[in-house]
Amino acid sequence: MALRIEMDGIHGAGKTTLFQKLVETYMENDIKVFVGKETGINQVAWTKVLKRFLLDKNEIIKPEEFVSGMAAIRLGVHEYYKRIEKEFDIILSDRGWLTQVAYSPEHFEDKKKGEEFTKEIFEGTLGYTKLPDKIYIIEAPIEMCLKRTQERRDGNLSKIEAKEEGFHRGIKERMDVEAKKLTAKKKVIIAKIDNSLSLERSTNEIKRCALEELSMIK
Repeated sequence: MALRIEMDGIHGAGKTTLFQKLVETYMENDIKVFVGKETGINQVAWTKVLKRFLLDKNEIIKPEEFVSGMAAIRLGVHEYYKRIEKEFDIILSDRGWLTQVAYSPEHFEDKKKGEEFTKEIFEGTLGYTKLPDKIYIIEAPIEMCLKRTQERRDGNLSKIEAKEEGFHRGIKERMDVEAKKLTAKKKVIIAKIDNSLSLERSTNEIKRCALEELSMIK
């Protein structure tokens, strides 16, 4: 069975760049890796269609509808993962469980209600999906993340990227809390990568962590 590995982090943390470095490291070591995405994959076309709808700036979507839609996408993606898990050493997902449980409550005005609804919906998916074996969390200060996103998008931000600083700060804090819960239950290995200094340093850390997974596969 393939190891399930996910990479998470708030927008602008540098996740996309380090995700590619991780893929390259696996391939250099002859690891058979399937590269997926928590929020929709080409192999399950409707998941990408639904994601585009949920993130469309012109659509008025209630928080409960957004969270339920993202849960449906998770179910679709993970159903495909089940079908291919014997063909690969690793199924690597761009974003995952932490993204879902950290981002979803922030769409609610009443954050407590948002947390309760998110917990009910996503814990309900665990009968059909599974938690990852390992999660990489890419970290950088909020101010740096927001600046990177602005520069990368040249001001053309998505619905979520355009949210105020407090939104992103709330996500980072919730991601940390949820990661600690997974660690305490000893269900998931958490690897935090500080991406606030240099790309070279972050890349070397990613490669070091990736090589540890070779023994997990064998």
